[in-house]
Amino acid sequence: MPKILLYKANDEKSHRMVGKELASMPEGSYVIKISKNRPVRSLGQNAYFHMVWNIYASHTGHYIDELKKEFYDKIGFYTVFEDKRGKQTKRYKSSKDCDTSEMTSLINQQLQWGREEFPEVIVPRQEDATYLQYIQIENEYERVFSGF
Repeated sequence: MPKILLYKANDEKSHRMVGKELASMPEGSYVIKISKNRPVRSLGQNAYFHMVWNIYASHTGHYIDELKKEFYDKIGFYTVFEDKRGKQTKRYKSSKDCDTSEMTSLINQQLQWGREEFPEVIVPRQEDATYLQYIQIENEYERVFSGF
């Protein structure tokens, strides 16, 4: 089980705490990952983001991955990698890497894109969406793509 420690740079107390934690570990090899503490997207943002994709997919009959690809291409939500031979590969980013403000921006862009592409589709505002709506939309998506 990984240990997560909150370390504040230039803080002597924090430095000692990390040192004690490292000294108390049993002998062996370890990998230490240091990353900046940032607010990650909320569960509510994540649920709403996926609910909107379910609405668009159910309405159009296109799979969510197809819609996301079109949307991500439009907004440039990808990274281009180049291999040793010079071949470029496009890799789409994941919303799981977004912090709360980036996720808010992504959702707003998603909604704007949907209004342009599917003006007849009504999407509830995030603050108005209920748990029952989430379930009904998920069931509708399953019904449309189940083949029955």
